[in-house]
Amino acid sequence: MLPGGHSDTLVTKTMLGVVGCVPAFDTYFRRGIGTSGFRPAGMRKVHDYWQRNSELIERHRVRTLDFDSGGHTARRYTQAKVIDMIFFIEGANRSM
Repeated sequence: MLPGGHSDTLVTKTMLGVVGCVPAFDTYFRRGIGTSGFRPAGMRKVHDYWQRNSELIERHRVRTLDFDSGGHTARRYTQAKVIDMIFFIEGANRSM
């Protein structure tokens, strides 16, 4: 729980969705990356992973889809979103 009574999940999902600057520290992401929450130690793990894998992450920044046309937009997923997807899947797999 962050100051003000807001959960890590709520705050980071909002930050990811609006600004795209951090992964969403939800249950599966935290389990996948091996951290207890949105704290300096957790962000260091994200940063360290990004440093080791920046080229791979960059290759997976695919373009987003336009809902009206179904075609691709000029926007690509942020690095934080790619990292979010990687560790969400890892955490979900560890739950099985």
